[in-house]
Amino acid sequence: MENRNTGKSVLIVDRSHEDLGTLRSCLSRLGFASIMPASSVNMALSLMREMQFDLVFSVYEMGDGQKNGLQLLQEANHEKILSVTSCFFLIVDQETSEVLHGSLENSPDHFIAKPYDFPRLQTAIEKLMRMKKVLASVEGLIDSGKLESVPQACDQVMGQYPGLHQYLLRIKAIALLGQGEYEQALLLFESMTKSRELPWAEVGKGMACYHLGRFKQAAGYFHRLIDQGQVSLEAYLWLARCYRDSCELERAVMLLRKAVMLQPCMPLLQAELADLAFQAGQYPLSVTAYQEAIQYAKHSVFQTPEWYFGCARALGLCNGQGQAERDMVELLERVGMEFETLEVKFIAKLMASVFYRESGNEQRQLQILQDAWRLYQSLPQSEQCERMELMADAVQDTELAAGFQERRREVNKWMLELPWGRHNLKGMAAFKKGDVKLAYECFSAAQQTLPTHMSIALNRVQASLELVKQDPHNALPLLLACADIMRGINFAALTRSQQSRYTRFSERCAQLLPELSANT
Repeated sequence: MENRNTGKSVLIVDRSHEDLGTLRSCLSRLGFASIMPASSVNMALSLMREMQFDLVFSVYEMGDGQKNGLQLLQEANHEKILSVTSCFFLIVDQETSEVLHGSLENSPDHFIAKPYDFPRLQTAIEKLMRMKKVLASVEGLIDSGKLESVPQACDQVMGQYPGLHQYLLRIKAIALLGQGEYEQALLLFESMTKSRELPWAEVGKGMACYHLGRFKQAAGYFHRLIDQGQVSLEAYLWLARCYRDSCELERAVMLLRKAVMLQPCMPLLQAELADLAFQAGQYPLSVTAYQEAIQYAKHSVFQTPEWYFGCARALGLCNGQGQAERDMVELLERVGMEFETLEVKFIAKLMASVFYRESGNEQRQLQILQDAWRLYQSLPQSEQCERMELMADAVQDTELAAGFQERRREVNKWMLELPWGRHNLKGMAAFKKGDVKLAYECFSAAQQTLPTHMSIALNRVQASLELVKQDPHNALPLLLACADIMRGINFAALTRSQQSRYTRFSERCAQLLPELSANT
């Protein structure tokens, strides 16, 4: 045992020095020599970015206001710094562990409890390491993104190791979801739950049904999990999306308010709540949720300037303009310092200028707009192309409009040299001529090349909705694609005109989807 474990690396995440020391002593007896401690999730993530650990032991409860052990697993998987061949142990009491089985892809490999029982710990480690060795070929395909090869590989290993049948079925179903094979995934999840209750498989069924347009059925699966008290990030997020896609914003907001009370340190939950609250016109709630998302996303893969911009827009719409203005200015200054890119600084200045225009402070607006204009001209040509519409909206009816028009002619020439630019311009021309099919194809090609461009995304949605009118028989795939596109858009960070387009398209999808999905 000693020789087999000597070269293995171990990470222990626990705030209790006494318990950490006890576990460390147990692992040393088992021959593990490289053992590193971490007292917080962020510290653990920093260590995991520096080196690969063969085993990770994390306490679930890290204290009030602290990220928990499940968040460590979630963030490490999202950041791809935890190999699928690594063993992840979550340290939690038996009662709590019963409600931690509702995650499909971010579930620990094994639960252990305090006080540590050496023989049980030894058995659990040996068993899991043997299993990981057997599954190395399958999980290696997942690590390398070869999802299409995973189902067949699972079937081959199942023939050799029948005892791993359920574990391999889970991997196979997840791979099918990732490939977009939703019908096959649903059938597989259903077969697994015929004889026993598996909360994570309920999530899988719900996700498959959602992507098939069966929203009522999907909501039923997610509701069942939540009613059981399962701590499932996926269940809350996907159920909220079911409500959002039906334009039931108030219901979605209420659900996510409950979710963040249960899991306040999860930035993805807070950000989803913030964006939905903004859409529902609940701006103070949106500000609070964005602030929480920003705080808990610090030093993680989820940190993004989009949440700062969304928060700034929500602040600009809150009552009590004096304090809101000061908070917004401070926030926009902070995002420029924290991300330190010309593009972020430019957007921050532009948003501040829009706020002052809307509040009637023309002198301050022009001063900051001039700063934004100078930053815009300093951006690389490709970024000037990407941000041209933002600049155009901001300078409209100002003394900078004429100067910008000259630059715009240059930018349009540069855009023709970029694949996404050519596709988008060709799509707009086709749309004006009434050739909706060609427009859709062009916008789709443009979005594949530049998926972060919100106007292109909205152009594709608009072309899709026009195609639905022309070809109702193929409406469901188009509308589901629209829902997927809009789910990836941060509504609060859009400009006013973009928000107006988003709302129109969202309402149209919500009118059409229930009728179509009911027939599937």
